[in-house]
Formats: sequence, structure tokens, C-alpha cells
Amino acid sequence: MLEIELRQTREHRDTMAEKWNDSKSKLSRVREEAEKQRLANQKKLEEAKADTKNKVNSIARRTIYQTWSPNPDMEFSFLGEGAEAMLAFCKKSRKEELGEEDEVEVEQEDLS
Repeated sequence: MLEIELRQTREHRDTMAEKWNDSKSKLSRVREEAEKQRLANQKKLEEAKADTKNKVNSIARRTIYQTWSPNPDMEFSFLGEGAEAMLAFCKKSRKEELGEEDEVEVEQEDLS
């Protein structure tokens, strides 16, 4: 009778130990997967932040250019250190814009 109980207790202990080990290995896999997912999400977040910053900067440059275009004597002092770079951007954009208009006029003259 005691031998049967001892055998059952050992089987139960072995079963519990096996379940414990399975749970530990499963937990390790889940933690590894969670860490991979966290790193992937962090990378996506950083890319989204950079993309958003680029879009906001682009919108700001276009808005300032549209304000500057009819008033080329506009002051850029509100930009601080970025004033010279913005003025250069506006002048470059104006040249490109005028260059495209010249090309359109030339094409229209060719069609006549």
C-alpha cells in the first residue's frame, strides 16, 4: 500500500516537474518573442517620428515660401539660425519655379 502511494507520489512529482519545465520554456519563448516585437515596434516608432518630422518641416518650408514669394523682402529673423538656410531655400525654389514656367512657355511656343 505504501509502495503504491510512493509510486503515485513520484509519478505526480515527475508530471508536475515536467509541466513546470514546459511552462518555464514556454515563458522564455514568449519573453523572447515579446522582446523582438518590442524592438520592431520601437523601430517603427522611430521611423514614424522621423517621417513626421520630415513632413512637418516640408509643410513649414512650403508655407514660408508661399508667404515669401509675393514679398521677397520678408524678414526671416523669426527663424533664428535657420534664417539663411530658409532664404536660400526660397531663392532656389523661386528659380526652379521660374525655370519650369520658362520651359512651359517654350513648349507652348513650339506648338504654335
